[in-house]
Amino acid sequence: MPACTINIKNKSYRDSEYSLFAEALNVNAEGGVFQPVYTTCTIPNSGQESFTIPNEYHVVFGTTREQVLGSGTTVETAGSTPVRVERGPTSPGTHIVVKGGQDRGMISLDRAAQRDDCSKSNAFQVDCVDFNPQSRFNQWIGLGQSNPGDESAIVPIAVFKPSNQTYFITPPSKYYITRGQFRPGEIFDPRTLSEPAQIDITGKTVVNVTHKVDGTWSVT
Repeated sequence: MPACTINIKNKSYRDSEYSLFAEALNVNAEGGVFQPVYTTCTIPNSGQESFTIPNEYHVVFGTTREQVLGSGTTVETAGSTPVRVERGPTSPGTHIVVKGGQDRGMISLDRAAQRDDCSKSNAFQVDCVDFNPQSRFNQWIGLGQSNPGDESAIVPIAVFKPSNQTYFITPPSKYYITRGQFRPGEIFDPRTLSEPAQIDITGKTVVNVTHKVDGTWSVT
């Protein structure tokens, strides 16, 4: 998929705060997969803001100190590495190994073991080893993308608690815009939202989203 620019127009007749987040990933992770807020902005009435979602992905990881993953927890990237998604028999995806450090709490990448041999369609492969399920460090790994406001910063868009197994991660094709006060990296439960705007970026380079006065959305 190409990079996609999302233009948000505020026609709600009041200044509003908006948050962008990705659809839930289909990853077989114990405890589930969590959705942090990708980025936020404040748009005055009749104003407009734009986000560009890149066609580049990263494995991200970190810890949440004393907090377990769940609504209200904020995740920040401690480390990351770029990955390539499988695009056919002649373009395999990245296969990486992430180490949990047992009880030391230090997640690391086994760069010597990294290779490009993931054959699962539209995915990349992550092998997790040396993770202690009883670790007090609340470790997490996930999928990241560059911050739309700062391309040098890699931020998580989906996270989960790792165990010693193999994960195949397929990047999302849908993103959502919601109105509300959230922080970038804050995990929340999308089921608590009313009607966010759904954006399918498949094959698109530009999507226009208008927040209307009656609270509904127009997506073109």
